[in-house]
This record gives sequence, structure tokens and C-alpha cells, in this order.
Amino acid sequence: MLQILMCKLNLRHVWHIESSEDGSGRYRRCTRCGKYDRDRNAGGFMH
Repeated sequence: MLQILMCKLNLRHVWHIESSEDGSGRYRRCTRCGKYDRDRNAGGFMH
């Protein structure tokens, strides 16, 4: 429950790199809450 609260407060997400359906780009999405990370390039890192 604490982990979900941390996501809602934007304090801690568990990012996963995904590719678009047509393969033209990559993006990060939180595996807990489903939020997309629009602020960063998903190029070569994941935390």
C-alpha cells in the first residue's frame, strides 16, 4: 500500500522501458501505476 501511495505522490515509480507498436520510439511506463514518463528520454537507462 505504501508503494502505491509513493507512486501517487510522484516520489517513487518502478519504470519499465517499452516500445511503440510501430517500433518508431521507446518510452518508460511505471509497472505499478501505469504512468508514462514524458520528461525523460528512455534511451539507455532504467531505475
